[in-house]
Amino acid sequence: MKQLLFLIVCFGLLGCDTSFPSENSVADQTLSAFLDQAEKYQNSSPDSTVFFAKKALEKAEFADNRAAAAYAKNMLATAYFQVGSLNKATELLHESLAVFKELGISSRLAVTCELLGQVYMQSENYTLATLNFNEALLQYEQSSDEKGKARMLGMLGHVCEKTLRYDSALSYQKQALSYFIQNNDSLNLPGIYDNIGSIYEDLEQYDLAEANFRKAYRINQRLGIINDLIINTNNLGDIGRKTGDPASAVVYYHQAMNLAKKHHIKYQQKSAAKDLSKVYELTRQPDSALFYLNISHELTEELFSAQMANGLANAHSVYELDQKQEQILMLKKERAVSRRITLIVSISAMALVVLIAAFFYQTLTKVRQQRRLLITENELSKVELVNTQLSQEKLAAELENKQLKEEQLQKELGLKSNSLTRSALHLVQKNELLDHLRDHLKKIKKAPEEDIPRKVRKLIKTIDLNFSLDDDWQEFESIFQQVHTSFFDQLKHVYPHLSPSEVRLCAMIRLNLHSKEIATIMGISNDSLRIARYRLRKKLGLKKGANLYSFILNLDSQQINI
Repeated sequence: MKQLLFLIVCFGLLGCDTSFPSENSVADQTLSAFLDQAEKYQNSSPDSTVFFAKKALEKAEFADNRAAAAYAKNMLATAYFQVGSLNKATELLHESLAVFKELGISSRLAVTCELLGQVYMQSENYTLATLNFNEALLQYEQSSDEKGKARMLGMLGHVCEKTLRYDSALSYQKQALSYFIQNNDSLNLPGIYDNIGSIYEDLEQYDLAEANFRKAYRINQRLGIINDLIINTNNLGDIGRKTGDPASAVVYYHQAMNLAKKHHIKYQQKSAAKDLSKVYELTRQPDSALFYLNISHELTEELFSAQMANGLANAHSVYELDQKQEQILMLKKERAVSRRITLIVSISAMALVVLIAAFFYQTLTKVRQQRRLLITENELSKVELVNTQLSQEKLAAELENKQLKEEQLQKELGLKSNSLTRSALHLVQKNELLDHLRDHLKKIKKAPEEDIPRKVRKLIKTIDLNFSLDDDWQEFESIFQQVHTSFFDQLKHVYPHLSPSEVRLCAMIRLNLHSKEIATIMGISNDSLRIARYRLRKKLGLKKGANLYSFILNLDSQQINI
């Protein structure tokens, strides 16, 4: 939902004038073309947006067009936000914000503050989000942009709701609602009604919450906005569950799930299945509760796998684009140096030709009187030519050394890329589990005291389930195979009797992980890990005192013929 709000703001940015005049009309057309391409891919392909926005930024900086450069940075920030690089997005938005302030471009200043507020909302920094939303609100007020002002009131209300300031949240949302009703803004009205309903639901004023959810539902149904319609339907189901009307809750949850299935929105299916499990548990129908809980877990696994693969692909695309940009800049610098060297050599050669011509002219007029001097000067010229040839050979040797250094740099970059892939996988897995545990712990904290033991047992089962998932290992094996080519083939060829768990242990040892980390990833105790390592050493035929890590490392470096 936060990313959807961020992209809605981006449409406001795209509505601004994107022409940036310059003295060079050809350069101006090229810059505009790159900006147009970046805008074209802004909501569909983050890596294409990064590529064209960087091209536009390079042209704008070369032409000293600061406004265009700041606009290109805003588009770069949008792309980085979409792939989860919040730090880069924040840095770029602050840089463009400083330029727009200095140049006094109030329209882009307001939109940039709004975008920055969205980024801080995503990172749960509500203080800075509030500051930026207030700054955007001030800019919209000064430019008499009532729609932008109403949108900011809604966002400030959303921040207040997140920080449990419900009175202020309702005040802001009702001010925004008043504007959107007066202007019959059907696109923004459902979101405001849904926010107001959520506030009343938190305050346990369920009648008012249901009334607002129904208003949002009717508008979204009329507009055909399926994703928001599913959210409204789920909210109505929550009201039924919380007010002791499980029958209506079941109807709404099934309606939400059927809509999500029809339109292939898996994360909404997961949410509806989880809510159905809760309501069946309340009505003491354990079979149905377990059935829908299993569906929720299956969908969670699918979404996790897809999200991890997409995140790795996007991070890899951004990394490759950064590397290509650095290589381009390096090549340009080398070309500039090469041009200077060529110019110096050409001038030297021309000067040498002029000197020789002058020498021969004087020699022809005084051939008899200066014969000995002519012989001496001719030999001097030969020495100078030899020196020039030596200088050129030295230059060629230096260029060859540079090429060797470039090849070495490429190898190092390849190694860093492998390291990045491995680190990214580990961080994604760890953060996903930690985030999952944090959400459950928050729910346990809010639960009644008598429900805490049951919820803790349920959380432990969830942890055990995460440890037992084989899909994570398959994805890890695929990425590991890309980094360490033919490792598993070599291992299975030489030691075909190793069990799957022993193959996994070999992979963890190959990564040189600590015993504690290996035990955590494999979901076993340290004692069990010691036993597993002992059995693995026996199957590998290692003598006492032999280093297991060195043995596996040497095995990985060998070539096999299968």
